[in-house]
Amino acid sequence: LIQYRLAPDMLPFRSQVYIACDAAKLCAARLSGIDAPKFEDNESTLADLQQRVQKTLDWLATVPASAIDGQEQRAVTFPVGKGGSRTMLGEDYLKAWALPNLFFHVTTAYAILRHNGVALGKRDYLAGPEA
Repeated sequence: LIQYRLAPDMLPFRSQVYIACDAAKLCAARLSGIDAPKFEDNESTLADLQQRVQKTLDWLATVPASAIDGQEQRAVTFPVGKGGSRTMLGEDYLKAWALPNLFFHVTTAYAILRHNGVALGKRDYLAGPEA
């Protein structure tokens, strides 16, 4: 499952999880000015990927809200494509780049799971396992 992709030109499930985790931690890091941890991208099982998600959530919980609050006008420069970069104001970066990128990869991972028969629904996507 972790190698499965929906189309030949699409990244596999594992990569979707990697990118979603990286999108979340890099967004918080870029807005707060705090260095994000680097993960090795070597997970080989679903349990490993779940651990990676938890590591990401655990790190995000350490970023103080005060480090992000008030950063709407902060210039955020980030890599785009191969060798390029882009600069946006913090609020624009969050709303027009970071969150859409995160949701794209989470949604794609969700679609791969659904396609492979994992019983997930809208409630799981929106509210998680506690719902």
